[in-house]
Amino acid sequence: MILEIPEAIADHCECDEAELLFGLTLGLFLQGRLSGGQAGVALGLPRSAFLDALHDRGIALPYDAEEAARDLANVERLWPRRSDSSDSTR
Repeated sequence: MILEIPEAIADHCECDEAELLFGLTLGLFLQGRLSGGQAGVALGLPRSAFLDALHDRGIALPYDAEEAARDLANVERLWPRRSDSSDSTR
């Protein structure tokens, strides 16, 4: 796909092609239309580099209570709490 952006828009924003692509990709990511991995692919970056770029720009990851609860459930499933028998002998 080729996307043409009028030169006047780029000049007005004082953006180069990379910045415009990042902005478009960021918007789609924040809308939930692209995953972090997909956004990285669109920019030619690994997912971790895309997330680092967000951090460097002070952009918080979209993360809601439902996602946090799901992550916590996964942590508890993978690493269940065990009673430590050594505590009862102390």
